[in-house]
Amino acid sequence: MDNNVTKPDVTKPDVTKPDVTKPGALDERFTWGLIYDVFQVLTSHGYLRHSHQATGAAVGTLGELCRVYEGNHHR
Repeated sequence: MDNNVTKPDVTKPDVTKPDVTKPGALDERFTWGLIYDVFQVLTSHGYLRHSHQATGAAVGTLGELCRVYEGNHHR
């Protein structure tokens, strides 16, 4: 039996799933990298970027899509 094995610290929250149940809480997974990746997928499927204003609206919609996908859209 190895006594040097460290057990995970269960008192710390999981960084990959932040607590976004509080109003105004930020989700650290929603990054420019995610936005870029999604826009690249859209481009690869033949969708063309329209304007800066439309792109900004798409970013907001993507944030809502992420919340809906995880069932957090009512918060």
